[in-house]
Amino acid sequence: MEVTTKSVLSVGKGVYDFLSHSYQSRQRKRVETFLKCVDLRYSSMSLEDRKTLDEYIHSDIGQDILAEFADSITQTSSETVQMALALLYCNDTEHDFSDAETKTFVAAMIGMTDDLIDFFLEVSTLDQQAATPYNRAGIHSNNVERFSQRGWNEETIYVYTNDLIRSHFLLPDPVTSFGYHDPDKWGLWFGITDRTLKVARLISKAKMLIE
Repeated sequence: MEVTTKSVLSVGKGVYDFLSHSYQSRQRKRVETFLKCVDLRYSSMSLEDRKTLDEYIHSDIGQDILAEFADSITQTSSETVQMALALLYCNDTEHDFSDAETKTFVAAMIGMTDDLIDFFLEVSTLDQQAATPYNRAGIHSNNVERFSQRGWNEETIYVYTNDLIRSHFLLPDPVTSFGYHDPDKWGLWFGITDRTLKVARLISKAKMLIE
């Protein structure tokens, strides 16, 4: 079969239509999941809280905030993330996030996966050591088994920890340290703050609501 410019364009148009439809369908499904999460939260509110949320949703501020959520809503397939975003959008009374904390959380949710979320929740339960200016915790030779049992090897632990530091859910180690000096032991240390635990509580509630 002779390949002509016409046949190439025809095939290309077919691929374009298919990919365009697939992309739009995926985006639509993710938005629908988010809206279902908002609806679930709405149904459990008191009449007074519903009225407040109705006014907020229809306000210019509510519309602007929804637009800010758009990238995160459409770039994650995690229902836990969608529910967490819905809780924030609905100004859930159990979670007091400042505007800056909300923006940080929303930005961090872009591309977030369920596996990284589960890893973060596990990290948030680690024992903490008092330090300045914030507490520190670590994954090391003595506690790594609790992570390896859930399928996270040492390489994944390192990558995920650094992902969480970049998202500001964890902070760099507040203590200048090279961990263990014993060649048979190792340690990866980082900071855990009040915001770390606040985010963990929000995600835990979101996870509970979708289960």
